[in-house]
Amino acid sequence: MKKRIISFIFGTRPELIKIAPLVQACKKEFNVKVISTGQHRELLNNLLHWFSIEPEVNLDIMKSNQSPSKVIATILSHLEAILVGSDLVIVQGDTASAYAGAMSAFLHQIPVAHLEAGLRTNNRYNPFPEEIFRRQITQVADIHFAPTEQSAKNIRKEGFEENVYVVGNTVIDSLKQTTQRLLEIEQSHKIGQKNILKNELSKFVDLPFRKELEGKRILLVTMHRRENLGQDHEQVASALREIVEEFKDTAIVFPIHPNPMVRKAVEPLLENQPRVHLIQPIDYITLAWLLQKTHILITDSGGLQEEGASIGKPTLVLRETTERPEAVEAGVAKLVGTNKENVKNELRLLLADQAAYDKMAKPSSVYGDGKTSEKIVEILKNYFS
Repeated sequence: MKKRIISFIFGTRPELIKIAPLVQACKKEFNVKVISTGQHRELLNNLLHWFSIEPEVNLDIMKSNQSPSKVIATILSHLEAILVGSDLVIVQGDTASAYAGAMSAFLHQIPVAHLEAGLRTNNRYNPFPEEIFRRQITQVADIHFAPTEQSAKNIRKEGFEENVYVVGNTVIDSLKQTTQRLLEIEQSHKIGQKNILKNELSKFVDLPFRKELEGKRILLVTMHRRENLGQDHEQVASALREIVEEFKDTAIVFPIHPNPMVRKAVEPLLENQPRVHLIQPIDYITLAWLLQKTHILITDSGGLQEEGASIGKPTLVLRETTERPEAVEAGVAKLVGTNKENVKNELRLLLADQAAYDKMAKPSSVYGDGKTSEKIVEILKNYFS
């Protein structure tokens, strides 16, 4: 019997991280076509090599200062002929590329599978425009792969009862695979292969100041949400500055988003401060290594909320709402917003009160057990049978 053709569409780094283990698992059972829109091309090369993925198609649509509507229109026009012949299109999450990919497949009457389906804040402008993108993808999807039972409930509440599956999140698959590989590299040091360790870590972990972090409690910070641009960034940066001054055994690692508005808000407050490392965006492999060493995670990223929860890193979420409430309910994450005093007080509590820290520092499997891709392949085999 001829193998079914499954097309994956992705554009951003988080999408690649989350589809990568599923692409590899699907290759064992199906013909796979990987389509990159080229949105985060400068961040993807090392990651594509790490996961051994070579896109068959690269739309290369990214131009400077493009609006989401322009990105969507360009992707739709480029996909016109590329999807023909596909038996299924898989999109991940709530990006412009996921939205455009799902809509293009629908217009070609090709079934759509939505990976990481059912996330909701019930606030159409927070996060913006992701909340509407993911809701619209649900409308056209034929298969809904929900990471949690709550996400599945959200989908069913909107009237979709068929082909809704709770499978966990593939981001945990990727994190576990990457962490295991990095651990094997580090363990090579213990059997006398020091040069292998040094060369391999330097090849994949791009942090030249690694030595400076030794013995420090690392605060890993990421901010990129549109709704946090400007004053909210300033509030958080100001809180971080006071915390690192108060706790001399801490170090901040803050990969700055390339958006000029982020840099304008953060750099005047934090650059050239002792034990503060403002750096360019880091690749996923470096991030995975750093997550293992991190003491507290401070972020407005959705994916990092899941990763922090899975490895037991107390996570302060710089948002007023989250479409990932499970980590908060499990006690391993806390919504703190961006108010300076609130962020500072929450950090001070975790740094000064060991009992409060220990209460949050517990690994949770609420987002999966690392075997989500295997579960999805079995579901797809039954879907096509």
